Amino acid sequence: MSAKRGKPSGSAGCTSPRSNEEAEFLMLSTRATIAETRKRYAEAVNMPDPEGQEELVREADSDVGAFAMTPEWLFDSGASIGAIGLFGLLACYADNKTKTCWPSRTALAARIKVSANTIDRWKAELVSVKALSIKQQSTADSGQTSNKYYLLYADPRRRSE
Repeated sequence: MSAKRGKPSGSAGCTSPRSNEEAEFLMLSTRATIAETRKRYAEAVNMPDPEGQEELVREADSDVGAFAMTPEWLFDSGASIGAIGLFGLLACYADNKTKTCWPSRTALAARIKVSANTIDRWKAELVSVKALSIKQQSTADSGQTSNKYYLLYADPRRRSE
């Protein structure tokens, strides 16, 4: 038995205290910069910061590329992971200021390799949890064109209606 955990040493699921600390600090990384997180972790486990690491972190921070943010409340909303992934993909298309976009359902389906019907189901989930608003658009000759999507980042439980 491990004196620290009360489990047989080498048993599945047995983790060292260091890995629990590491997990806690990795969670902080979503709210802090990479450099701050590494520094806090190094201090917690009494690990010296390797020389030049700050420079490497700065390089990595500047070379992130495109990314999209997903509101934390969406993970607790009951929406499926597919719907949450669709929110992230729509966020990649969306204008940063207006949070609107209008990709076709075919383009969305091709991008994440699912059917257009699956995209429709996930859109309906996002609408039902109030993470997405959809406005149908049409061309001048009354033909349907891509919908306009409004990403709703604010937690609906805190929104003033």
